[in-house]
Amino acid sequence: EFAETESSGPLTLREGLFEKPTLTDPGPTALELHTFPNEAAEVRGIARRILWEVEEGSRAFDEFLVVVTIDGPSPSLFRRIFARAGVPLADRAGVPAIRTEGGRRATTLARGIVARPNDPESQSLRFLDVPGELSEERVAGFLRANHWTDAVARFRDLYELGFGERPPLEIDESLDALELGYGDRPYRPREFARALGAALSTSMHRARFAERDDDACVLLVRPEGARAIARPFVWHAGLVAGAVRRLTRDDPLLPDRFREELAIREHEGKHLPTRHERRDEKLLLARFAFESAQETSVLSWSERARTGAEPRNPSALLLDRAAARAGTPLEPRDPEFRDVVPTPPAADARHLPVDRTDLELAILGGRESPDPDEIAFLLSDPRARHVRSALRAAEARWHPGRLTAWDGVLEDPRAIEASWRRIDPEQRAPSPTTLETLANCPFAFLVERVLGLGRDPEPEDDWSPLERGLVFHEILESIYRRLADGGLLPVTPGRLERAMDELDRIIARRRRELDRDAPAQRALRRATLAALRNDVAAVLALDAHRPAEGRGVPTWFELSFGMGRGRPTFALGDGTRLPLRGKADRVDLRPNGAIDVIDLKTGKPRVKPGRVTSNHREKTSVHLQLPLYLDCVSSLLGRAPGRALFYHATADAGFEEIAFGANDLEARRAALGRLLRGVLDAAKRGWFPCTPGDTCCRRRLAPACGPGVVARFQRKRVDPDVVAHIGLLTAVDAPGDPT
Repeated sequence: EFAETESSGPLTLREGLFEKPTLTDPGPTALELHTFPNEAAEVRGIARRILWEVEEGSRAFDEFLVVVTIDGPSPSLFRRIFARAGVPLADRAGVPAIRTEGGRRATTLARGIVARPNDPESQSLRFLDVPGELSEERVAGFLRANHWTDAVARFRDLYELGFGERPPLEIDESLDALELGYGDRPYRPREFARALGAALSTSMHRARFAERDDDACVLLVRPEGARAIARPFVWHAGLVAGAVRRLTRDDPLLPDRFREELAIREHEGKHLPTRHERRDEKLLLARFAFESAQETSVLSWSERARTGAEPRNPSALLLDRAAARAGTPLEPRDPEFRDVVPTPPAADARHLPVDRTDLELAILGGRESPDPDEIAFLLSDPRARHVRSALRAAEARWHPGRLTAWDGVLEDPRAIEASWRRIDPEQRAPSPTTLETLANCPFAFLVERVLGLGRDPEPEDDWSPLERGLVFHEILESIYRRLADGGLLPVTPGRLERAMDELDRIIARRRRELDRDAPAQRALRRATLAALRNDVAAVLALDAHRPAEGRGVPTWFELSFGMGRGRPTFALGDGTRLPLRGKADRVDLRPNGAIDVIDLKTGKPRVKPGRVTSNHREKTSVHLQLPLYLDCVSSLLGRAPGRALFYHATADAGFEEIAFGANDLEARRAALGRLLRGVLDAAKRGWFPCTPGDTCCRRRLAPACGPGVVARFQRKRVDPDVVAHIGLLTAVDAPGDPT
């Protein structure tokens, strides 16, 4: 079955009836298979190979085609690394316009001119390269626009006035979309930036071909963009599992069964393809891409999207070709797989580094110092003023043993004092989630809570997970408050119909509110709202059918503590008490006078009932909300503590309740006090490192954490402070353990 077949034809893709796609193998000289540790290494490897082929093989740049799958390296990564390597690139795959320089300018301008004078968004205009003057009269005219068409025209003028040029094509197209979608509707200035961001997220910026022959470029396309293109050397990047024949999901607004019904009724108008038809079309376009090589094809796969990310499987096409060449079934971890699908060699004499990370990794791989030529190469970059300090930081962060200032352990007394002023619980009572972050990842706490750093969220058409959670909470809270005002709590089978009517009324109102969103936003958010409606309905039904003896009466909603009402504290065990603040989603009063403190979650469970700690991928984390909420709320209300619950109230999470009882709290009270004392003492002396694990807990902090954060901290496990900190975390669920 796995015998190598002789073939002298090109690399082609075929699929028979009820069969998976298969590739014909034209032989090792015409088809190469490669693997890389991550996507950045994959793109750098492609750039090096192209440079070598041009220098040593006398090829031209326009002889190369790179086909990148949707799950492979992003076009922006190709742009960045190819630019540093000096490889001219024509990007027809495209990146969202909001990620371009013009998109950044447009969104910052839109947010800044509608913000209040002292808001950070208004001050961000100072960081734009604005050669012109944004006159107060022009800005006021934009703010007073009567409708969207007028606002779009005035914004174009502001952009040209500020930057000295008309908006780029993709920005202009996004503004056209706003004008077309909103037209003469009433205009609200605060909504402009969000609507523009959504339009820019769906508009693609694609590089155009240069007109002169001597500026010929490497061409970058998606598989569907390779139709009718033929080039001598084709690289298929990012062949991870499902890259060629990923099963398409049903359209949430118009599922396949409705599409088929319309087809059966001989629907007149545009044909509505089903997901099977879309899959067949995708396979046909992939076939064009695989058949575009005239001489050489390279199939490549990266084991991870980025350093420290989850491992990935190769595409079945790549795995089948490797198995055929080896003559036996293979798995990615088999030694034979590495022989057939090798990792290209690191940079050598003929391959200069094309990214500063190459030099950093060379140092971290065991070399004591870089060669003078390599240093000269890096310092020749006009942007290299921080290279010396970056290399010192990289060397210190990877040096085994103790943690240093480069790992988040502050040394300057002034920095330590300034940081503690932002944390001191006597100045501002912390919340349980704040303390969780400080315990589980002090570095994330330093970056986000002390320094206030973070990436601007990119506007999305659908709600983010956080936004979906807020909408879910607001809907359920509104229903229970209405029922409470009418004396209809607790929800019983007889009162369920009234609760459902209230739910549908709220959903209808929220659907109407979405009418002012952009069309793409409106479609996706209405689908999400329908799913949330089903989840809330299930929660109401489950509450109505609880056994009468176990049913509490929802009595308090969004109950806040430590914020003007009461000042509950938690005993730390050394005679001091820690003030706390927070807000409980719901508090039920049970027949015996005890309380149930309920925290609604739309995510999946992470901790087991009766426990505080969890362990995932060799990283121990503590979950402090339930014990601290239970103690604070019972103290605030003067009620006997009963239970605190995480109610994972969605179909995706299985409507699971995670309970933490009064007995669980008492058994862990002393250990919780030691933990909180320990993390606060560490913060007071400026100790803010990441904690070791097999994966990074904050992907959005990757630029600050640096490359190889997981591997780097494996070398720091012996640091005595790290050992002591992990001991505090793990001891909470083992209160009898002297550690």
